[in-house]
Amino acid sequence: MRVASIQTPAFDLSQYKEALHYMLAKIDEAASLDPKLIVVPECAYPSYYLGSSEVHLHEAMNLVEDVIDSIKYKAIKYKTYIAFGLVVKENNKLFNRGILLDPSGNQVGHVNKSFMWHFDSDWFSTEESANIVETPYGKWGLIICADGRMPEIVRNLALQGVDLVIDLANLTSTGQIKEQLTNAQSNFMLSTRALENNVWLVMADKIGIEARTVTYSGRSSIIGPTGEIIAEASPHQEEIIHADIDVTNRPGKLPLRKPTTYQALTEKIETLPCSQIYNEEVIPSNLVIQGSTVQFFYGNKAEYMKQAEFFIQTLEKQLTDVIVLPHSTEEIQPSTIQAAINMDETIVFFSTTEKQTLTLYAVTRKSLTKYDKIHVTDEELLHYHPGQNYKVFETSKGNIGVMIGEDGLFPEVARILSLHGADCIVWINEMDPINQEKVARTRAAENKVFVLTASQLNCCENTSSMIIDPNGNIIAATLKNTEQACSTQMPLVLSRCKNIVPKTNAIFHRTPEKYHRLLN
Repeated sequence: MRVASIQTPAFDLSQYKEALHYMLAKIDEAASLDPKLIVVPECAYPSYYLGSSEVHLHEAMNLVEDVIDSIKYKAIKYKTYIAFGLVVKENNKLFNRGILLDPSGNQVGHVNKSFMWHFDSDWFSTEESANIVETPYGKWGLIICADGRMPEIVRNLALQGVDLVIDLANLTSTGQIKEQLTNAQSNFMLSTRALENNVWLVMADKIGIEARTVTYSGRSSIIGPTGEIIAEASPHQEEIIHADIDVTNRPGKLPLRKPTTYQALTEKIETLPCSQIYNEEVIPSNLVIQGSTVQFFYGNKAEYMKQAEFFIQTLEKQLTDVIVLPHSTEEIQPSTIQAAINMDETIVFFSTTEKQTLTLYAVTRKSLTKYDKIHVTDEELLHYHPGQNYKVFETSKGNIGVMIGEDGLFPEVARILSLHGADCIVWINEMDPINQEKVARTRAAENKVFVLTASQLNCCENTSSMIIDPNGNIIAATLKNTEQACSTQMPLVLSRCKNIVPKTNAIFHRTPEKYHRLLN
């Protein structure tokens, strides 16, 4: 089927009539492409920022039913599904709502934004949604904007068999040059949502500035289930993008999940270690590490150890606290890594293939701790036993969680590590470089933690290892295809602040009582 996403300009609340006329005109224009689905952004009527005028808000709310009727007429006229965002008032409460109309003008689904962003909660309420719809073109699910930042929300849709996620968004940005505006969701998070859940995704966003304070980043997009962006709009122009897609054609599948290990996702936040850890008083300078990630070629165990010894000893001279080595396909005894360490403060992370498990070690001169990979692939299951428990290593300078390979593809893993107090997540993997970067940046941003990846040069072309901050920014990286270590200072104290923006907390604003499907 053909899908079309309308990228609209921002309208202030006082311009609610202009916003409606523009939306209806653009639906006419999009309909000329003969799509089966038209998607319009969040709060296309009357506006997103409602705090400018009670008078204009009252006037706009009196017209909501007429607005819906006008769009119903368009759906019937063009025999197409239309998904659009608007503000509605019910029982004296305002809702940031997305509505899906079918080609007969029937309202077949709706979603109320659930993960509130910044000042949203000043006027919007939320309640349960009927946001999954069966259509002749597969099963569709609806989300609104910041809902896409919460991995549990899209995962819930995927576990109910959704083929296509429709995201009505108002993604904000900042910058000096409008042609370069971007947003973490359009940049890497939505691609990761599609990839990790094996779903198609269509997102509609706005451009321009609303209320002279809210800048939108555009980049409306259509994304395939491999995370590939099929079509993308600019960050600064009014546009209609479209693509022909088969939403029931999803070449991959949901990876083999381990729901029995996900119990922490549904537990009350006050019962989890993070609740105490993130409220502890700390001296900021005490939660700073020098982190290094290493990548190199090797042909056998001896070559691996030669490379490892060189980098450990060199990086220790450069006062590195944490060193992350690539995976070894041959079994490396942790004692041999331990023998290469000269300083008591140094922690070396590496993963290795053992007889029955794929294991990651955290090694110091005087101690070693291990984690056995939990999310083993179907092929690996023929040779290795999966682990049972996630691991967060406590150090004097912060807490470090670990993942191996496919663990990183599961949003559940990084989330559980964060709930158990991880300030940084070490991810040793062999993923293709494009998806590794998207996934790693997403895990950092959605959990507000540092992520430190180490890749193996033997596996993929254009491989790079990197260190990512809690906003999803790459703050250090190796050159592609180069034997190298990169290092940077990592103030892990930043991971103790889980606010993304005011009133929006990545951890404490979750709703675990709604996540029980994740355990199935």
